[in-house]
Amino acid sequence: VSATKDFNSINEYPSIKDAVVEIWDNVGNRQILPFNVDSDKYVATNLALRGVERKTYNLSVKYQGKEYLAESIMLPLVKIDSLTLSKLTLLDYPCPMIHFTSPIDMKKGGYKCTIYINDKVLTNDTFISADYLAGKPIHLILPIFFEEEEEDRKDTSIKQGDNITVEMQCLDADLYKFFWSLDRTNNRMSNPINNIKGGALGYFGAYSWTQKKVTVE
Repeated sequence: VSATKDFNSINEYPSIKDAVVEIWDNVGNRQILPFNVDSDKYVATNLALRGVERKTYNLSVKYQGKEYLAESIMLPLVKIDSLTLSKLTLLDYPCPMIHFTSPIDMKKGGYKCTIYINDKVLTNDTFISADYLAGKPIHLILPIFFEEEEEDRKDTSIKQGDNITVEMQCLDADLYKFFWSLDRTNNRMSNPINNIKGGALGYFGAYSWTQKKVTVE
C-alpha cells in the first residue's frame, strides 16, 4: 500500500504503514493484515486465506477516512499441456509455442504468459483473452522481443542450451483487464483500468498459475 500518484510519475511511492488492510473470502475466513517492517508490506498470516480455486476474495483498505474495496475470483487452474519451439519469419531464433485447452466454462477473463530465459524474466508478456475460446485447443507462438533494459545479455538471441520457461496465469475478467490495459498504457499519459473501487490505482488479484520449461537444442 503506497501513496497514489499518476501511473507514469517518476516520483517514488512512499509506503503507507497506518492503513487498516483486511482480506476475506466467501466462506467466512478473514484477517486484518499486520504491517511487516522487514518486507515493507502488509502480510497475510492466516493459513485459511491461502488461495483456493473457485473462491472469491475481497480486499478492504481504510485510510484517512476513505475505504477502498476490491474483489477477485481465483479461477480453476488451466495446465499447459506442452511447450515446444517454433520459428517466426522475422526472427533468427526460436520462440516458445504454448499448447493448452481453454475450459468450456471459462468464458471471461484470460491468460497472462510470462517468459523466462535461463530464469531471467522478460518484460514483454503475452495476453490471451478467453472470449470465444471455451473448450478450444490453443496452439500459440509467444514471440520474444528483447527490450532495451534486457540488452545486457551477452547477445539478444536464443541459443542452444538456453532454458525457456513459460508461466501462465489464469485471470478473472477484472484482473485480465488491468494487466491488458497496463501493457497498452506503458509510456502513455494514462492509467490502466483497475479493479479497486474508491479511486486508488493498482489491483487486487487472486489467480492460479502453471508453468512449463523447454531447452533449446
